[in-house]
Amino acid sequence: MEIRIPLADEAKFLLHTTDMLSLNVKTVISRTHLMRNGFLSIQATLSPAYPSEHSKEFRKRGYNGRLVFAICHHGHYAWMKVLFQTIPFAKLKSVMTQRVGEAWMNKHNFERVADKIGYQNVGSIMEPRLASEACDC
Repeated sequence: MEIRIPLADEAKFLLHTTDMLSLNVKTVISRTHLMRNGFLSIQATLSPAYPSEHSKEFRKRGYNGRLVFAICHHGHYAWMKVLFQTIPFAKLKSVMTQRVGEAWMNKHNFERVADKIGYQNVGSIMEPRLASEACDC
């Protein structure tokens, strides 16, 4: 996903990523880029912070019911909710936001877009599964 935040809020973002470790959500930053408009563009991925033996919180389940090394919809939701509360001018773009017809997610459309994403099929045609039901949350 791509996250854009004001450059002045970079320290808040780094603190936010550290705070979310307690919820078993690790933010893996792969690229940062300072834009001309004064915003920082961050390419990041969310993954489980701890092995499944230590924490099953916000872990996604595969089609066969086994834990997958991925964060579920509820974990993404919790992470984004705190992000938009901490950094009000942040905006976020991912494959899922585009899949539901939204270019960007921000604090104003967060609830609506997250709800749409929760009803997206993340399974297959043969075994459909809603994003919001692919976990034990």
